Amino acid sequence: MLFFLFFTLGYLATTKKWHKIFTPLLNDNQQIGGQYTPSRLHANGHELLFIYIGSSSCAASNIDELRNLTKRAKIHLEKLASSRGKSFFTMAIGIDLKPQNGYDHIRKFGLFNEVHVGRGWMNDSVVKYIWQEYPGAPATPQIIVLEREIHSPTEFGDRFSVNNENILVRKVGYLEIRDWANNNFPIPHSN
Repeated sequence: MLFFLFFTLGYLATTKKWHKIFTPLLNDNQQIGGQYTPSRLHANGHELLFIYIGSSSCAASNIDELRNLTKRAKIHLEKLASSRGKSFFTMAIGIDLKPQNGYDHIRKFGLFNEVHVGRGWMNDSVVKYIWQEYPGAPATPQIIVLEREIHSPTEFGDRFSVNNENILVRKVGYLEIRDWANNNFPIPHSN
């Protein structure tokens, strides 16, 4: 098994296919002067969660400028969260019936901590953030920013918990997202 792995990596490196696979990801993020890099830290306390909801079949979700606006928003909000003493995480939801289509769409928007794809409008995250717990317009593209409290286990047997989720911003449609970006992504103060 290891032989096969090393053989494949060696083959990719010598044929420059490795470069072709990973360079587009790097160049895409360098366009905006930096990139959001997901954190692995699960800190106790308040967290800002950025959620992008889009679809590969939605014309507005595929506007090139939306990709850069979304990437800029993640970078800006990560800095804002840090300045307010909060952690920052990102989630992307692809409203596509075929998971691969959703994944391919979301990849264009840079890195996220979590990616939820498949089942179309019945995706569990869509059910939560559009239909049931936090009802909103069933439309894409959409950006939601919420604050919540995170409790990470500190002892054996302790459990993770997420409490007091509160939506701070919901922008529906390309024009609302663009206007929000033009105003420097304002987020109201909370706790």
